[in-house]
Amino acid sequence: VLPTPTSKSDPLLRNVTPAEFPSQSWLYKLSPLSPTATPLLLGQIKDTPPEPVAHLTTHLAAPIFFTSLGHPADFQSPQFPRLLLNAIEYTLDHPIPR
Repeated sequence: VLPTPTSKSDPLLRNVTPAEFPSQSWLYKLSPLSPTATPLLLGQIKDTPPEPVAHLTTHLAAPIFFTSLGHPADFQSPQFPRLLLNAIEYTLDHPIPR
């Protein structure tokens, strides 16, 4: 899992360090995303194009966070729970903890 070039400074990735981390989740084909979606993280399996594994979009002006990550092993990495905490805070319009 690695950040997209434009998402490295996104608040949703604050304290998700390193922003590149391994995952044992399955890689779902989500491309192409809606034009209103902002991809945050990409996943890639050898010899395949990268696919978004986390993105942000809106519905009725409300922010929506989506991730296809979530294999039990993902929760063992401190980056994944931190990403989820950031997403929860962001979608509730709360400040993202530093």
